[in-house]
Amino acid sequence: MNQEFLLGMSTIPCYPYGTIHVLTLKQNDIIYCDFYKIQGDSAIFIDHIELDDFCYRIGYQLINDKLIIYSYDIVPGKKRQCVKELYKFYDIKNDISINYNVQEALNNLGFSLTDTDKKIYKTKEEQKEKLEEYISYLENISNETGITPLVNGENSKKKYKTHRKYQNKLLYPISRIEFTEYITNLLTKSDDKLKVNKKVIDIHDYFNKKY
Repeated sequence: MNQEFLLGMSTIPCYPYGTIHVLTLKQNDIIYCDFYKIQGDSAIFIDHIELDDFCYRIGYQLINDKLIIYSYDIVPGKKRQCVKELYKFYDIKNDISINYNVQEALNNLGFSLTDTDKKIYKTKEEQKEKLEEYISYLENISNETGITPLVNGENSKKKYKTHRKYQNKLLYPISRIEFTEYITNLLTKSDDKLKVNKKVIDIHDYFNKKY
């Protein structure tokens, strides 16, 4: 039987659009993350990201009402993350998946020079210097905002999966009750210690607790 085991959960508040729930699951020795948006009485499935043995560095951030999910390398000595592959760029306000490549997503989030800046700063060296100044500014305020500065580490530009930039990939929403039942079922069948918002708990301690 292909049973799912819940390894961890985390949440990202996205007021006033609800909450993003990230479930880390294991099935047949395959580990993956499922992303849901919970708002009101419904739960919307966003994406399913499989993690292979060579890429456990999966990052996700909520920036300017956009959820970005990506794999990354650490930049030594810096707070920034080097984005290698973009899995999802999702508009949580309008529930739309935007079909961007890495650089387009980073431009949209403000991690690169605008077209106006590029006209002012003629050379690539000047552009790079301006971008470094901006990233340094973000690194200085990252403790307050919780935003990790992102830079493009992609070797080649990926082509679009379709010719449309905006792509409705979302499944029909399920009810919040159905989602709660799904989570409850995972909790009762998961044997591993569970990591909830970076804190490890043994869920079975709660099953045996007497009130």
